[in-house]
Amino acid sequence: MKLYENDKKFINSILESVREYRVSHKWNNNEVVLISFDFLFNKILIDNEKIKFCKKILSINPLKYGFNGVLYNENKNEIEPRLFKILSGQKLKNNTKIQAQYVLKDVYAKFKRMNNFLKKDIGVGVIIQSGYRSPAYQLIVFLWNLRNSNYNFNKIAREVALPFYSEHGCAYNQALDFVAYNSNGLFDSTNFKKTKEYKWLKENAEYFGFYESYPKNNKLGFIYEPWHWHFENKKTE
Repeated sequence: MKLYENDKKFINSILESVREYRVSHKWNNNEVVLISFDFLFNKILIDNEKIKFCKKILSINPLKYGFNGVLYNENKNEIEPRLFKILSGQKLKNNTKIQAQYVLKDVYAKFKRMNNFLKKDIGVGVIIQSGYRSPAYQLIVFLWNLRNSNYNFNKIAREVALPFYSEHGCAYNQALDFVAYNSNGLFDSTNFKKTKEYKWLKENAEYFGFYESYPKNNKLGFIYEPWHWHFENKKTE
């Protein structure tokens, strides 16, 4: 998909509107990840042309760009906040703080059990770097990455899931992005594949209901993401 100068202006304007709203209302990540489309369109963007551009992005079928993922949020429903465990206070070894993350309560219980076994076996557990993202927030994430890639749509469509195709916003296949406790920072995810945590997950995570969504050379056409694992009730423990 070719983005023209006018498209780029819309993307910049949309992201700037979100930034301005966050600053003026002193929002942090805890609040923005739960944002609904109704709130995004009617409280933040308001402008009909910006909303029209967003809906154009939402109508895109990623299959045309090589991503064969599942449409998870066909009904376009956000998940009720009361169903989440708010995970706060996480830190890396170097004292980098992790923003509070939302994890579905039943998924968190499974994760906690798995992480306890992981700590017992190798002496350290994993940190949840990214949990739930509403479809509206996923749109913001997609546009942000699009701008940062110099508007290379074909590349980003295989690196960042479009809204409704992201496991981070799925009630029954919720994804968690992990980072190693000994990591150098939040954006050190690419080195996760070299860690003992990743090796342990490859060997044991499925017994706790967690599966690597995008392994090497995956059939979905998505980039290799060793840090991205989703929960699924495939097996009994």
